[in-house]
Amino acid sequence: MHSKIVTILKKLNLGIGFQEYDNFSNDEEYIIFFIENEYDANFSDNENKSIVYSIKIEYWYKSLKNINKYISIKDIFKKENFIFLNSSDFIENEYYCKELKFKYEEVV
Repeated sequence: MHSKIVTILKKLNLGIGFQEYDNFSNDEEYIIFFIENEYDANFSDNENKSIVYSIKIEYWYKSLKNINKYISIKDIFKKENFIFLNSSDFIENEYYCKELKFKYEEVV
């Protein structure tokens, strides 16, 4: 799942971090992603037929001119069959953040 998420995020041409981002002091915008939950689902004969992932994407940006860029992130993930759940906004250390949550079910 990690490589799938990174492949999708690379389309945005932004810095990408998993759970943390080391170069934030040099970048005006970047993305950090997390896999918040993973569980087996759709059981048949005591075997799971799929895995469900709960994903969090944090889009960090300094300038309010980028306030709507999260829409591109949301659209890219929806095109890859991720289900958008919700989003929220906050600010920390002079950066704005849009947090987006998705669910994805992978057939095994």
